[in-house]
Amino acid sequence: EDTISVANAVFSSELSPDEKVEALDKAIEKFPLLAPISEFLFDMLTIGILLGESDSNPSETLESPEWDEFEERNIDRGTELLNLLVYLRDCAENKVSPTLEDFLYEFLLVEEDDFQDEFFLYESVVQNSGLVESSPEEIITKGMKIAEGELAELFVPFFLFFHQLQKPEKGTDELILKLDPQPELSYALYRFLVNFNGE
Repeated sequence: EDTISVANAVFSSELSPDEKVEALDKAIEKFPLLAPISEFLFDMLTIGILLGESDSNPSETLESPEWDEFEERNIDRGTELLNLLVYLRDCAENKVSPTLEDFLYEFLLVEEDDFQDEFFLYESVVQNSGLVESSPEEIITKGMKIAEGELAELFVPFFLFFHQLQKPEKGTDELILKLDPQPELSYALYRFLVNFNGE
């Protein structure tokens, strides 16, 4: 067994949502190499559960009482990656093109008074949203200095992903591996977003 086959077995199993979470945790315990990305794996598992629970938009499932209970049991799990994954699935369902501006202001509602927690969490993204217009090299080098808090590991992959949506460029993968201080993680997150959106 290797980490990939074990993770795939968890993600593709017919277990209940809670059983899948338990199986993921056991896999991470068995393979310590997965520990640094455990919460990102939880996000990926969660979006898979959301998509498997209903043929409808994941946002509808997120509003159900059953999902409220699942969230309560896992209140301290996951990262902001899940928000972006739900947003991308919403865009696919509604046949609209994802943009960073739309994600921040229409999906997260960072300007609304009732969503100030989201504003403070995404403040560095909001203040530096113009970076998405820069080159991949500039996004990586500047992003390394800007990224902080809960979004520190996601900042560069997020910006590179949205940049590639509006200005596709070759060589981004190589730049991540060359310039990013955590190249394996940033590359994995970036490629996952690209592949997820391309489904």
